[in-house]
Amino acid sequence: VLQLLAAARLEQRPLVLTGYVGVVYENLVDGLLLRAGSDLIGANSPADLEQFAVVLTSVGARPESLVRTQLPFLDDPVPRTRTGRFTVTFAGQPGVPANRGERQYLVQRLADHARRHPERDVLVKLRNLPGEVATHPEPFPYDELIRGLGTQRPANLKVIGGLMSKALSRTDLLVTVSSTAAVEAVHAGVSAAVLTDFGVRESMGNTYFLDSGLLASFDELDQGLVPTADRAWARRRGMIDLADDLPARVARAVAEPRAELRP
Repeated sequence: VLQLLAAARLEQRPLVLTGYVGVVYENLVDGLLLRAGSDLIGANSPADLEQFAVVLTSVGARPESLVRTQLPFLDDPVPRTRTGRFTVTFAGQPGVPANRGERQYLVQRLADHARRHPERDVLVKLRNLPGEVATHPEPFPYDELIRGLGTQRPANLKVIGGLMSKALSRTDLLVTVSSTAAVEAVHAGVSAAVLTDFGVRESMGNTYFLDSGLLASFDELDQGLVPTADRAWARRRGMIDLADDLPARVARAVAEPRAELRP
């Protein structure tokens, strides 16, 4: 789009804004240089703003185009709903882990945790309900794997659907491999654990949570660990103390003459 608009040399071209819809933990340089040359580039956290400025400056692009905004999926937390029981919620993902064996391992550990802690509810939050059309189809759905436990399924291991924000409202500990549900949990003030059972690797997506205080194994969770996010890390990653300078920058940019696009 940037290349086409630059080639068109319109007398009155549109204001071009771009940014990221989620957390940036891989392909930072590739993604940013595809956006370089836009009038405004949204950075969803202080850490992103700092990293983006270094990259743009190093290739001779304009760091002035950067503007601090916030992660678009962070809404105001839903009021807490107490059930009287400690609730552990597992947030699944469509691609991590990808194979049946590792997903069965997660289900087995969740079942073991539920048996070890009968005073807790262990919920498995599905991304979409059975039969529902999904943008990212999930291989080996968790509800099917849980049904496969048969009579070995503990009564306090349950499957739920619906919005993540609603699930978090009743959650005391969010568990995931690397879902952005952990980011939502930190924003909502809910404890979260990012699993290390498959290692800490970029392919797992959990390297984003280094220094967060959230990395933990199932063994540690079974022993009672309830991780709490480091507030300095959460602030730099844009999960608390939110700020959004984009509306004011857009209002100013709309009123100013636009220079030639240089993607």
